[in-house]
Amino acid sequence: MNPKVSVCVVTYNHEKYISECLDSIVCQKTDFEFEVIVYDDASTDSTPPIIERYADKYPNLIKPILSKTNLYSQGVDTVVYTAKKSEAEFVALCEGDDYWCDENKLQNQYAALNENSSCDLAFHSCFYKYSNKLKKKNEVAKKQMIVGLKEVVQGGGSFMSTASLMLKRDVFFKLPDWFSDAPVGDFYVQVYGAIRGGALFLPECMSVYRCMSEAGWSNRVSKQNLLSNVRHLKKVVKTYDCLENELPISCKQALNLNRAKAFYGAASKALTSKNYMAFRILIDKSWAICQGYSFSQKILFFFKKHPRLAIIIRSSYRLYLYK
Repeated sequence: MNPKVSVCVVTYNHEKYISECLDSIVCQKTDFEFEVIVYDDASTDSTPPIIERYADKYPNLIKPILSKTNLYSQGVDTVVYTAKKSEAEFVALCEGDDYWCDENKLQNQYAALNENSSCDLAFHSCFYKYSNKLKKKNEVAKKQMIVGLKEVVQGGGSFMSTASLMLKRDVFFKLPDWFSDAPVGDFYVQVYGAIRGGALFLPECMSVYRCMSEAGWSNRVSKQNLLSNVRHLKKVVKTYDCLENELPISCKQALNLNRAKAFYGAASKALTSKNYMAFRILIDKSWAICQGYSFSQKILFFFKKHPRLAIIIRSSYRLYLYK
């Protein structure tokens, strides 16, 4: 088999979700061959035997890699690690707690990238799943279009859902040496995928991102203490500085917005931890980089001397948004 696309699934303790993920992939309808590389990062639950059952059922499709060592804890970006195991021209991504909701997803993206050969990256609209409720996200436009590099940088890592990505395999081999120190690789993969010709957007909603799943990255980060989050912030700032040296000057303002968001995130965690001194320092830094980029940032900045009140007002605002 000479696959045109390698689907890379990275999983860790996803026993509740991995079957739904793999079912959504094996049912894809394409006019080309594809393979599914499933990397398990030393799960401690029943994820590995579930993967093995799928590999036994689909021996010509699913290629399992069951690691005995947790590479994520050693600072390895497991998505990039898995993508580099591929030999296909294109790589599609789906983390083990997410899934696809359109059987033509692979066909649609593969055809679109071949028709737009100047693009190395394609993404699409997706659903965010909160408990059992679906909410449509990443609605960039109503029709297919190319999103410029500046917009990709400004969007940050959440601009594209990982399960919506298809990239040329070469992108993963063009990542710079400092990428290994990046605390969250998704953003940088998106940026380097868009450097040559922007990112190709498809308006169809074809994947589901499961918000705050029990073993998800965002849930793990939310449980870190303030010291861990400050260390994370320092790594983010350092890699943003490295990235700035490789981007055109037109992207500087967009990158500053991400810096401000990073300091805001750390300030928010300090506030939740009731470390009010750290909160004030961090929110001041966020404001100095990019003033008033969101209403939530304004709330924390203007009420920084009254942190308890800031928490109440921000919570009320969030409840209003999600009504």
